[in-house]
Amino acid sequence: MPVIASVYKCYTRLLYITFVYGSIINIQLYEMKLIDKIAGNIEKRRKGITYDRLSKMADIPLSTLMNIKRKQINDVRMSTMMAIANALKCTTDDLVK
Repeated sequence: MPVIASVYKCYTRLLYITFVYGSIINIQLYEMKLIDKIAGNIEKRRKGITYDRLSKMADIPLSTLMNIKRKQINDVRMSTMMAIANALKCTTDDLVK
């Protein structure tokens, strides 16, 4: 399985993106400031939705959401970002701006 890794500068933060057969399978966030933005944007956009409800809406473990909220994670999978964005009716770009 060919794996191609790329580094992109996005919103002044470095992202290490892993591709397999042209599909993004993982994004590693190399600066905690980006995870701060993600956690903050989730907080702003959830508009009264509990983290438990959001985890069910996004079909991801509550522990994953709580790790993002507490900024105890520096590796967020693209699939997780997409699930959260879909549940919050926004784009993944909205979560990192």
